[in-house]
Amino acid sequence: LSGGGISFSPSRQTVWFALLNAAVLVIFHLSQIGATTRGSYAIANLCMLFGGILLPMIVSLTQMGQALTVLQIIAVVLMCLSFLLLNCQGLSLGGTKKGFWFCCIALALSNGAYGSILALQADAAPTERVEMLTLSYLASALFAALVLLGGRVRNRKKPKKFRMKGRAWLFAFGCCAVATVAVNILSYLLARVNVTVVNTVDNGGVLLLAALFGYLIFHEKPTKVQILGLAVALGSVVLLSF
Repeated sequence: LSGGGISFSPSRQTVWFALLNAAVLVIFHLSQIGATTRGSYAIANLCMLFGGILLPMIVSLTQMGQALTVLQIIAVVLMCLSFLLLNCQGLSLGGTKKGFWFCCIALALSNGAYGSILALQADAAPTERVEMLTLSYLASALFAALVLLGGRVRNRKKPKKFRMKGRAWLFAFGCCAVATVAVNILSYLLARVNVTVVNTVDNGGVLLLAALFGYLIFHEKPTKVQILGLAVALGSVVLLSF
């Protein structure tokens, strides 16, 4: 630090962006857990993916002056279509519990808000990526700890909610490493590439890789409709490259 090798000096604007995104991250995870425990995972997943593309797209068009070409618009529509094809077989309202749709709306808005805030900060202060990410996730961890502590205080007689064995810790650290690399790449790209393009490829890539790993690791066989959905998603990514 004293030798000038590392610089950490966030502006006031970046601090506010980071704190806001930290709160959004906690809401995202809570709403994701709430939605998937109350109803269809496929519907919750669709809400999350659509929110992750559409809300940042609106922000980039209205606040950042980023326009889309005709091919890019077609690509975004195709990616949204692929979301439906890949999740349509799991769309069911059977057994839906109270609060499901509220959690789905919160999930869509929080996923979109996260990408939007990250994009706005990258546009306003592109050289403060490290400061933004460090403050965001540190504050998010503190906010999450407060939520867990509050839940434990209200439910003292119930068994502990947070239990992890040795192997689970290894997977947790692995997830932390991958997430760190991913969010740095995402923040880097948001300052240099059209926000809608980045978020469309990002959310579509999640589905494509999830399907690939499901086939290779868990030996899940995709249906014809899912294969069509994967092909449409791949076509969308190809169009976005033009």
